[in-house]
Amino acid sequence: MTRRIVLIDIGNSLDLSGVLPSVHLHDSYSARVTARNGVAPYTYATDSVLPDGVELDPATGVISSGDVGTAGTFVIAVTATDLAGTSVTRDFVLSVVAEPLLLTISGSYAAATVGTPYSSDLTIANGGGTYSNPRVTVGALPAGLALSIVGDMLRLSGTPTGSAATVDFTVAVDSGDGQTATSAQSVVISGYVTDDFSTNTIASYTEYASVSVRWFVDTSNGGTMLQQYSNESVLTRNGVSFADGHVSMVTSQASDSGLALRLLDKNNYYLAVIKDGSHTPGNVVIVYKRVGGTFTQLGSSAINFPINTVHSLAFSANGSSLVASFDGTPVVTVTDTSIAGAGKCGMRSGSTSTGLNPFGSFTWPA
Repeated sequence: MTRRIVLIDIGNSLDLSGVLPSVHLHDSYSARVTARNGVAPYTYATDSVLPDGVELDPATGVISSGDVGTAGTFVIAVTATDLAGTSVTRDFVLSVVAEPLLLTISGSYAAATVGTPYSSDLTIANGGGTYSNPRVTVGALPAGLALSIVGDMLRLSGTPTGSAATVDFTVAVDSGDGQTATSAQSVVISGYVTDDFSTNTIASYTEYASVSVRWFVDTSNGGTMLQQYSNESVLTRNGVSFADGHVSMVTSQASDSGLALRLLDKNNYYLAVIKDGSHTPGNVVIVYKRVGGTFTQLGSSAINFPINTVHSLAFSANGSSLVASFDGTPVVTVTDTSIAGAGKCGMRSGSTSTGLNPFGSFTWPA
């Protein structure tokens, strides 16, 4: 009896299966594709571009990474080969999702002073790079200040009003990708002290002058500080020294009367002077710097100052910015870096003519 063996070709049944779940950018990752219905063991290979940090294990079919470094959608063609040399290729899709970076607000607002122009910034970062809707969510801003967005900065600016205080509040900003960030802030607002000369406070001042002149307090009619025979004399308030701040005075007549800031000595300071309409030229506010004894005009502005009418002059320094104000309105704004450090502040009258230059009050930072 003869036996016959018949070989029947049933075709290639090698298969490759698996699912690649999506992953967030920079997360770790592990998924596996599996070959079956062939002659084990199997090997796995791919010629596709993988995300940075992602590898295919040729022995196990595991696709893994400790830190997936590239966002996007990746089609990965994996080829499995069995021991008999049979191969199968299948495409798998891996999605790497780039989560938006967390929107942040960093930094702290600087201290401010009543009556002194102010600007301070917080830094906004991430969140898609477009920012809007600056606002306060808790508390209230210091009086006179407002929020704005300047590039990637959350700016607080304006001129503080009111009195000395520590103001606590929380600011917020939105980003283009729908995030909101907040930041709790505390701003110290310094106030001012005013000498109305209702008492004889001349001992609280020190004169800086090439030629000493006569300063005295007249306590009648509410009080006035008077200066006679000027010769470029500056009278500074004892114990007061600062780099950034604001001083002011009132007067009813002025022939180069004014205010000095950052006074280092009699030859180095910034000066804002005012001239009433009785002088030629008159009705003007002028800002100078005096460096090494030499005056240099930095800016000027016409005003309306009839003699024997009461008006105010204010002078502030903030970094390189110098601002002179007449009756509360800024009229001269200049920048200069010649005198950057802290110095004394005081009143000055530079007329060389005989007469009296009255100062109805003098105000300086507390």
